[in-house]
Amino acid sequence: MKLDKDTLLDVLRQQNTWVDSTFLTEIFNVSSRTIRNYVSKINENLETPLIESCHKGYHINLESFHRLKKSMKKSPVETPEERVNYIVRKLISSQNTVNFFDLAEELFVSDSTLQNDIKRAKSMLQYFNLRIVRNQNIISIEGGERNKRKLIHHLISIENNNNFMAFTSSGIFFDRNKSTELSHNIPLILQRHHIYINDFGLNNIILHLLVTIDRIQSGKDISGTVPLEKVRSTKNFFAAMEIKAFIESILNIDISDAELYYLTLNISSNSNPMDYSFVNAENINDYLDEKYILITKKTIQHLEETYYLEPFDDAFIVKLTIHIHNLFQRAVNNAHVKNPLTIKIKTTYPLIYDMAVFVANEIRGNEKIFINEDEIAFIAFHIGTYMESNKNTQNKVSCIFVYTDYHNMHQPALVQIKQNFENDLNIIAISSIKELSATLPPCDLIISTVDAAFDMDAAVVQVNVFLTQRDIERLREEISAIKLMKKSNVLISNINRFIGYRLFEKEFYAHDEFEMIELLTYECYRLGLCNASFKDEILERESLSSTSFNNSVAVPHSLKHNTLRSFLSVVINEKGMQWGNHLVHVIILIGINKDDHTAFQEIFDDLIAILCEPILLNQLIKCQDYDDFINTLTPLMLK
Repeated sequence: MKLDKDTLLDVLRQQNTWVDSTFLTEIFNVSSRTIRNYVSKINENLETPLIESCHKGYHINLESFHRLKKSMKKSPVETPEERVNYIVRKLISSQNTVNFFDLAEELFVSDSTLQNDIKRAKSMLQYFNLRIVRNQNIISIEGGERNKRKLIHHLISIENNNNFMAFTSSGIFFDRNKSTELSHNIPLILQRHHIYINDFGLNNIILHLLVTIDRIQSGKDISGTVPLEKVRSTKNFFAAMEIKAFIESILNIDISDAELYYLTLNISSNSNPMDYSFVNAENINDYLDEKYILITKKTIQHLEETYYLEPFDDAFIVKLTIHIHNLFQRAVNNAHVKNPLTIKIKTTYPLIYDMAVFVANEIRGNEKIFINEDEIAFIAFHIGTYMESNKNTQNKVSCIFVYTDYHNMHQPALVQIKQNFENDLNIIAISSIKELSATLPPCDLIISTVDAAFDMDAAVVQVNVFLTQRDIERLREEISAIKLMKKSNVLISNINRFIGYRLFEKEFYAHDEFEMIELLTYECYRLGLCNASFKDEILERESLSSTSFNNSVAVPHSLKHNTLRSFLSVVINEKGMQWGNHLVHVIILIGINKDDHTAFQEIFDDLIAILCEPILLNQLIKCQDYDDFINTLTPLMLK
């Protein structure tokens, strides 16, 4: 354990009595003089010593500690792992550079602690082919834009391991009983009007309604003239009317025509099918002042550039434009609403919240309006749910449904498709053949009730208006084939990510298992994959019990998940080498980082299953090089 102020204080705080100096020298691996000098340095310039000492050892002065803590701002992060992620987020989201000493002050750590944190951050960034550069007191990240995009995607995926939509939907509701009624009844109303919507869209509509309700109950609803005639004939308007009547009846409030108009636009922008969404990127200026469209597009473009994000889709731009328009109305009328999740979202999803702060600052700087933290958290909801929605649909097959528009005869087929393939398909658009746009979004599969040619790089399955069993079987076969292809692409990417040619050895021998562990761990340390202590952790585990199994495979590993990134170091020896009491042919040194755990575990479990099968194991042993290994392993893991 490394000696620093935070760690020493944590150790002392955990004890209810005096801590012997011998105990501290052992856990920090330093001399008693070093401990004594370090305590003196901490107590310097303090009116009352923070750490008291006597012949019994050391203990923390809690009164002094709490007084000091109260006088200081709290560090945005606490653990070393959190600091490393914070540093990387800070650097990747800074348009220019970061001052080293300002960052140390911001994190409430010493210069040496920050320097060590930066070393760890450098190791983390090696995987992304990025580097941290320090020029005197200025630090920055250097590397290609594509690699910075990969890093941002990785950071977001870590945050979204906490289910963002579940997090927000469980906390945004101001009144649990009323929110339950909304969550239950809104989908039913939309369904009655034949409006298809996914969880992401539903979350946005309910969020809009909750904000609207809060403003109306506070006497700060939106009024004024709106072009209601533009939407009166749409399904979205009739659905909004029914939602309006429902809310007025259960809450005893009046919803104005202006509120009804913006609810209609919100429903439209959050419904997936093209023929239901009359508000889109091409015609949104028919419904909202172009000022808000330009502000949103410009702000999101700057967000993408600053955070190296993949472009947001047009549907998101439409949704956020409507939200920003309403944000302006609230700001002008000083009608801000309270967001009960503001503090939690700042701490649980710091990167997403940081992006929302950027959006707010862009708008604030250009338009001179006040945007408080509660409004920023609502912007974070939009960004977070969009990113999670994209993540959740990655394992599904994206699909466009095309039909002949004749007395809604396509509805039975659509209902059957949803019932049979709810967990397999992400229906991103529904369109009649007459209204089929030339600018359809890319997809994996087109399901059509029409015999027609489609100028798209996607599989096409034609089905009957009333699906037959054969239609369902053909769809299932095509979906399985698409999923297999996508899984193969992801698998190859993950194998290259966790193994790579630098971590593969053929006919590589050592005197015994301990020498092999030393050789492999040194190489991993040299590549920046682990700390120097990783070798001792592996040797300690091996000394407890041999990690060989199946008489042919050894899997040396640590009992901790603290490597700088997850990896598999693979050795294949046809002659085999002695490992404890067994002759092993395959050696896999495992390093696990907790942030990669989910993706890593999937590939590792499949690999172990293969190694347990003698016939399959023999195929791998005969591989001559890394490419041969990958080409052999991939189809085995897909079975």
